[in-house]
Amino acid sequence: MYDAMKDKASVFGCVAILILCCFALSTTLSGSNDEHQFYYSHDQVESYTTGDFDQLKIWKIYRLSVTDDPAHISTSDFESNGWRYHMLEMDKSELDGQVIYTVIFNGTKIR
Repeated sequence: MYDAMKDKASVFGCVAILILCCFALSTTLSGSNDEHQFYYSHDQVESYTTGDFDQLKIWKIYRLSVTDDPAHISTSDFESNGWRYHMLEMDKSELDGQVIYTVIFNGTKIR
């Protein structure tokens, strides 16, 4: 009788460990999708100034196929050469089977 209880306890312990491992694996896999997001590289970059105060703007141009997901175009703020940039707009056009996205960023001098 003691051996039967011992066997049941060890089976219960193994099942509990297996459930914990499955739970840990599922939370690790579901959390990793957001952390490893990839972004497309831009095909062309142009910068120019506008207005009376020489407001700096950058265009990043992406040429994608119709099956590519535009959600993988980076639109987050960034800093470069003493300027902070934030996205103003994203334009879309189509040409020769490609979808062309132009992302326009506005620059602000970092003081």
